[in-house]
Amino acid sequence: MKRPVPIYEPLYSLKPIAENIWIVDGDLIEMDAVVTKLPFSTRMTVIKLANGHLWCHSPIQPNQALFDQLDSLGPVSHLVSPNKIHYAYIADWKKRYPEAIAWSSPGVEERAAKQKILVTFDEKLTNEAPETWGGQIDQLVFKGSAYIEEAIFFTRTVKP
Repeated sequence: MKRPVPIYEPLYSLKPIAENIWIVDGDLIEMDAVVTKLPFSTRMTVIKLANGHLWCHSPIQPNQALFDQLDSLGPVSHLVSPNKIHYAYIADWKKRYPEAIAWSSPGVEERAAKQKILVTFDEKLTNEAPETWGGQIDQLVFKGSAYIEEAIFFTRTVKP
């Protein structure tokens, strides 16, 4: 059977894209679009910060093999929801990494409640990077749409 959108195998494997930066492709999800469900491929980004801790942007559906790969890199310390459609797996990641800080983007907490997805966030993303990754990753909340605001990130070369 042909998939409705492309996926980028191998899935659930760290793929280096720069020094201390990886992407991890996940499987398809279906987003409820009122009259139908829309399929989307999933992808997260992992950055190893200068202190050796991991920053995980848009965490995908977790599995043990992925957890093992991440654990071999360093402690997972940040779980980042960049917008109100990329948060569904944060609660699963918090179960595995309870000390990690879950970061919410504008509107995500309200959206999760409306979708009846139980997730708790520890901190809110703003236009200013927190001290923990400031100087390594810049950020800005982009307000280009009436429907969605997105926290966007720019990483500098990070060398722990």
